[in-house]
Formats: sequence, structure tokens, C-alpha cells
Amino acid sequence: MKHNGFTLIEVTVVMAIAALLVSFVGAYSFKHIERVNRQAEIKQAQQWIEKGLFRSFVQGKSGRFVFANNQGSFQMSDARAKISDEVTPQKNYIPNSKDLDFSELERMTFNYISFPRQEVLVSAQGLPSSATIAVADGDRALVINITARVATDEPSEI
Repeated sequence: MKHNGFTLIEVTVVMAIAALLVSFVGAYSFKHIERVNRQAEIKQAQQWIEKGLFRSFVQGKSGRFVFANNQGSFQMSDARAKISDEVTPQKNYIPNSKDLDFSELERMTFNYISFPRQEVLVSAQGLPSSATIAVADGDRALVINITARVATDEPSEI
């Protein structure tokens, strides 16, 4: 007897095995894609912070970053900093946020990372009051180093 093709049972078994393999690989792939998206968003946040530091330096105005949940806000004071003999690169003057009126320049919403409530003041020289910003990356707690690129040309580690 001549055999032309596969029986229904053979095709069903092959499809079940293929579905089982796809379910294992698919779950791993989705986790990997989400992890890559979180890492990309952390880099995006780091670049946004560096842009705000540079903006404060160029305009000679104090600023602040405010982070809460999945949003970040960059605000800048309306007053230009008064340059005095007391302000040197070694003595970075960071004003009290209660002494200045800030207006919001940019707001950023993040989809994959979140932040505990925190505020980082920025001097008119573009230097932050804190060297790090806490980030919640899924179930891990991470820190973004925001001063490494200001001091050196080497990329900062997350």
C-alpha cells in the first residue's frame, strides 16, 4: 500500500510540539524585549538630565528636576544667577528651592521605569545637588549616575 501524506494524528502531534516550543521561546522573548525597553528608557532619562544640566549652565539659571512615579519634570528659575566672588567651581552654590520661583520647561513620562519622589537642584553652573537619582526598574532598584559625564568623557555605568 502506497502512503501519500500524513495522518491527522501525526499533524496534530507536530503542531502541539511546535506550540509548546513557541510558548517557551515567546515568554522569554517578551521578557527580554521589556528589559531592553527599560534599559533604553534609563539611557533616555540620563540624556534628558544631562540636557537639563547643560541648559542651566548655558543660560546661567538655577533649575531643578522633580521625579515621582513615572514622570520627571525639569524646571528653571526665572532669575539669572548673580555671579559673585564666592561662587567658584570648588564652591558650587546651590540655592534653596524655596527662595526661587521655578517655571516648568519640560515634562517627561516614562513607560517602563518609575521613580520614588525626589528632587535634584541644579546650580547656575550646571552642577546637581545630588550625584545620583533612584530608579525602580521593574522589581529592581537602580541608580542613575548624573555627574559622571560632566566630570569625564567616559560613559557612565548604570
